[in-house]
Amino acid sequence: MTTILVIGSEDLSDHLASYPFFFQLKKANPKARVIVACEARLRAAQYSSLVDEVITLPALQQAGVLSTLRQLESWVHRLRDAHRAGILDEAITLRDDFSSAWVLSRLGYRTRIGVFTEWRSWLLTGGVLRDDAHPRHRMDELLALVDRNESNTSRRFWSEPAEHPLDPPIPGDLDRFDWRSSWKDTVQIRRPHGAYWILAPGCEDETRQWQAERYLELARKVRARTGLTGVVVGSPKDAPLAARLCGDSDAQLVDFVAQGDLAATAELMESAQFAVTGDSPYGFLSALVGKFTQIAWGARDPRVHHPQGPSRLQLSFHPVDCWPCNARVCSQVGDRRLRCVRDLSGDAVYVDLIKGLEKYHPELLVMSSLAGD
Repeated sequence: MTTILVIGSEDLSDHLASYPFFFQLKKANPKARVIVACEARLRAAQYSSLVDEVITLPALQQAGVLSTLRQLESWVHRLRDAHRAGILDEAITLRDDFSSAWVLSRLGYRTRIGVFTEWRSWLLTGGVLRDDAHPRHRMDELLALVDRNESNTSRRFWSEPAEHPLDPPIPGDLDRFDWRSSWKDTVQIRRPHGAYWILAPGCEDETRQWQAERYLELARKVRARTGLTGVVVGSPKDAPLAARLCGDSDAQLVDFVAQGDLAATAELMESAQFAVTGDSPYGFLSALVGKFTQIAWGARDPRVHHPQGPSRLQLSFHPVDCWPCNARVCSQVGDRRLRCVRDLSGDAVYVDLIKGLEKYHPELLVMSSLAGD
């Protein structure tokens, strides 16, 4: 039996963008044993219906050269022990770093696939070349590691919802993401009473984090326009932000931060009317489960990184002269610092959201005449 090792993504957003890759990998190699190696924090997020085994790797800590080499050797030993009796057929890294390519080379895989960059190309035997002058979407880049057919883009992978309720959807390989078969071990949580919308305000990086006051401003207007309760979701790190937002009586938000795992959050999102998020894993998750999603976008290039799925998605962003960039920390100083997220107004995101709801979910705006918007 052929064995394919995949070194998984290093962050949750990128992992959620990789579902089409795993689907096509299994479709192209139905009899192969697919093994994923990932850090412990992403273990529960692996797609169990498409993966046969998951190996947990210790997280890499920032350190000097010798310490980093020792950490990578621990990866090599962990993976070598797991496949002592197996044949090293093919390995694919979904990470962009030098470390994962080096580990695959050390393990002796005959076929080593990944995204080519000039500082690690010599460690790979095949893959796709990243052209910064003509960037492609991250989903398309990952799909190309399996299928080099340029027409097989992520837009055709996911069926697109119809513009009008009476029209058929634009067909793709899949018209829905079955999160129940992917994440079978779920933590049950209580469900909100009545109809609700999702607010996911937290982001890992400052260059993606919209201001709390803007989220609060938007939530108050959504409550006045729709009458819906907002459910705030996020990671434990988002608890202080959620507490601040949910303390506002006019916004009518309830705190569901860190109540359950990824599958529990997917279930909450699936039953919601729509979602508003930042550039975070929750925007990717909302798009995957098929919700109409409005994103307050930050610094990253939306051509490369915007979420995709069987859903309607809208991005609000504020381009400036240094935008876009993929920096996690803003390099600008003074008044120029974080302008792309700081100057994105609450009104701009709210107007975009309402335009989307008018187009796709007009039934949610029955209170508009009373609110005077």
